[in-house]
Amino acid sequence: MKKIFTSSLLFIMLLQFISCKEEELPPPATLTFATKATIVSENEGSALITLNLDKAAYHDIVIDFTIRGSAQAGIDYETTASATIPNGATTGDLLITIIDDSEFEFDRDLIDLAGIFGKSLEISLARITGNALPSENEEETSHLLIIKENEQIEKSLSIDLSWDSGDGTPGDVDLDLILFLIDPKDGPVFLAASATIGTGFEKIAIGTPAPDGIYGLAFRYYEGMSDHVTLTSKFVSAKGTLPGGVTEASHTGVYTQMNINGEENRPVQIVQTFEKKGPDYITISDIIVPASGSREKAMQGTSPARGMLSGVFF
Repeated sequence: MKKIFTSSLLFIMLLQFISCKEEELPPPATLTFATKATIVSENEGSALITLNLDKAAYHDIVIDFTIRGSAQAGIDYETTASATIPNGATTGDLLITIIDDSEFEFDRDLIDLAGIFGKSLEISLARITGNALPSENEEETSHLLIIKENEQIEKSLSIDLSWDSGDGTPGDVDLDLILFLIDPKDGPVFLAASATIGTGFEKIAIGTPAPDGIYGLAFRYYEGMSDHVTLTSKFVSAKGTLPGGVTEASHTGVYTQMNINGEENRPVQIVQTFEKKGPDYITISDIIVPASGSREKAMQGTSPARGMLSGVFF
């Protein structure tokens, strides 16, 4: 009888112990990223993305992440995509190892967003193991890592577009100069444009790190009343050469009223192409204007609204 009583007492004490332990579990801590964004250079070696708890961790807390963006795993960076905040601590770090390569790579969205040439990673909370919950504020549960290119940027080529309406003046003409990279799979990819309004001159500069490949130019006759406008595209190489070993070359073409294309975000005709190989430009085509101007089927590219156009591409 005494043995049964002792066993029952031990069982009751065990239940009370378990109950007390459950009652001692504190409310979960709130997990956030310490900052919204981190900017590092490609040659800095690594980036530490810090996470914060609003109270000390109750036992270790393990966080797994979802990572996506224009930077590529194994090529531009390496990471375990996991971080630990140890028992009693309020902070922990996600380690991103940056791979310094010799290729110039750019993210067009990043250029538009921050004017930075490089790649980016969007880091989000995927899973939390331990006594913590993500912040209810979505802005605190994601982080943007920007990896800036560290290759030296030098002007390689400038392209000037000018025009004459037949009387030695630009006349009543508003033209845009738009640059595309002709991707073998995706076709024309918008890079940059000059969109000066009310003058007779447009200009784009290309930097040395720009990738090799075929580029396309669109000369958009946005609006105006002048007819039979003679266009001149002038190429000036600051590093390397143009076809024939020269450093300057000019080409001409004629636009008429049939070439007017003033609608925002409307596809534009690519009327001249050139190929970059290393520091040199090995081909430049003539300006080829379709017989019926902008309404003729030809290679087309889509540029953003004029307020979003930029005048320099490196």
